[in-house]
Amino acid sequence: MPPEELLDMYTMRKAHFADWYFAQKYNGGVGYDWSTNVVEEFMRKPNICGGYRVNTCVVTMETYQHYINDKVCLVIGSESPWAEAALLNLKAKHVITIEYMEIKTDYPKLTTYHPSTVAELNIKNLWEPVDLIFSFSSLEHDGLGRYGDPLNPFGDLESVARARCLLKPRGILMLGVPMAPDTVLWNAHRTYGKYRLALLTMGFDILDLIGTFCYIEEHAVRGGDVCQPIIVLQKTEAIHTN
Repeated sequence: MPPEELLDMYTMRKAHFADWYFAQKYNGGVGYDWSTNVVEEFMRKPNICGGYRVNTCVVTMETYQHYINDKVCLVIGSESPWAEAALLNLKAKHVITIEYMEIKTDYPKLTTYHPSTVAELNIKNLWEPVDLIFSFSSLEHDGLGRYGDPLNPFGDLESVARARCLLKPRGILMLGVPMAPDTVLWNAHRTYGKYRLALLTMGFDILDLIGTFCYIEEHAVRGGDVCQPIIVLQKTEAIHTN
C-alpha cells in the first residue's frame, strides 16, 4: 500500500485500488549495452511490441510511417531496443531513447539519455524538439516506485506533460497503455478508464486508436481483463482547460 496520505491522490477518489506488488529496484543497476551488433540484430527481428508478441506496434508504425520517415523520433522507456529498431527500419533519421538505466551504444543513428539530462537540456533551451515520441507499456508505471522511482501519484500525468514539451508543434505521440476501468494495481501499474485517460491525453488531439479496445465493467485484476491498444495523438497548439 502507498502511504495513507497519498491514497486519495493515487485514486482521485474514482479509481479502484488493488495490490499486485513488485520489489524491483532498477536505478543504479549495471545498465544495458546496445552495441551496433545488438541494434542490427533487433532490426532483423519482427516488430511484436517486445515481449508482448502482438502486432499493434508494427501496424501503428506502418500506418503512420509518414511521421517516421526522415524524422527524429524519441522512445520513452526501453529495456531492449525493439522499438528503436522498428523506427530505424522505417527510415527514421535519428532515434533518441530516454531511460533511467544507463545505456551504452555506438550505433550512429541512436542516442540515449537519462531523464535528468533531458531536463537539464530543456531548462537551458538546448533541447531540439523531436517529430515523434513512441512509448509502449512504460508510463503507466511512473510514480509507483516499482522501478526504484520516487512515489508520485501524478507521475504518469507529469511524464506525458514533459513529453509534450519535447515535441515540435503538432508533433506525434504514439502511446500504448493498458485500458480498463481506472485502477491502481499497486505497485505494478495503472489501468486507464474514462477518468484518467482523459487527463493523460490532455494537450493532444486523438488521431487514431489501433489495437483491441475494451472497457471492462468490473475492476481490472492481475494480468488480465485489460487491453493495450496504441493511441495516436497530435500535440495541440495550446492546452485548453475549459
